[in-house]
Amino acid sequence: MRAKAFLAVGVAGLLWLGASATVSVAGPRSSVVMANAGLGNDLLAPTLNWAELPDWNKRTTYRVGTAVRFQSRAWQSVKAGRNHKPSGSSKYWKLVTAIGQPGSQPNGSAGAVGPAGPAGPAGPSGPAGPPGPVAATQATNNVDKAFNSTFTTVVSVPLAPGNYVVTAGTPLLVTAVVPGRLVECTLADSVGQPVSAAPLWAATLPNLAFATASVAFAVAVPNTPGASIQLMCRTSDPGVQSTKTSVLIATKVDAIT
Repeated sequence: MRAKAFLAVGVAGLLWLGASATVSVAGPRSSVVMANAGLGNDLLAPTLNWAELPDWNKRTTYRVGTAVRFQSRAWQSVKAGRNHKPSGSSKYWKLVTAIGQPGSQPNGSAGAVGPAGPAGPAGPSGPAGPPGPVAATQATNNVDKAFNSTFTTVVSVPLAPGNYVVTAGTPLLVTAVVPGRLVECTLADSVGQPVSAAPLWAATLPNLAFATASVAFAVAVPNTPGASIQLMCRTSDPGVQSTKTSVLIATKVDAIT
């Protein structure tokens, strides 16, 4: 018995339907003779992996049934050839699928911020900074001191051996009504010896006057137990005293110039 039938075959990984086939059946055995198997026929059920499709190349010779990717579309060769660019009007290629349109769903909302990561390792230590300024030694005295003809200590501060720039000051008040009071102030060591031959500050004050005595001097403090520096004042006649706050500041220096 002889009959015509259609036959599905695989060509280049794609499924094709033959135009015709002749089937001979003779007893328990049968043979199938395929005619015009798959050439120029339609693709039945393509299963294409877009990521695996090669890009079309004008230097490549393509066999019938080969699939390529070109301009975001998948094309199938329907006629063997080379350097024939795939298009809708080409007799060498047939469009299989085109790229889809963007979806209509909006973008999702941003996710929550994740937890903070662990602290990084501590960095290396930086270089040592320059030496800071030497702290000054300071003393104050809030007790009023009345002066006479000998030097009286107003304020003092103990000092370690070294070189210092000393500044000191005290407010003065003339309490007597007799004018012409001469007031002198200076710096002295711990035993009352002035650091200079002449007083460092002197003024003749009128009666019932206010004034401020201020002195500054560079001194070298010897390596003597109990060494100190002090502000001392005296007046030619009674009736002058220090008042409010008296201050003495000693700043250590490398050398006296």
